[in-house]
Amino acid sequence: PKKVSIDDLITFIVESKLKNRRDIVIAGSQKFKVSERHIYNLMLEGFENGELIKNGDKWVAKEKQVDLF
Repeated sequence: PKKVSIDDLITFIVESKLKNRRDIVIAGSQKFKVSERHIYNLMLEGFENGELIKNGDKWVAKEKQVDLF
């Protein structure tokens, strides 16, 4: 399977407009044909790098943070 990057995942989150962690993990794993664990690990990496913001169970790309609050 194709390796998905954090940039691919962020683009997917922005385009899909999904915000719930579980929805992102399930839809992302199906789209990129990787494990749900891999998607979640990428989400955590994006959060640690400041590229993703989370508020409870809601996640957004930093550029879309206005939508979160």
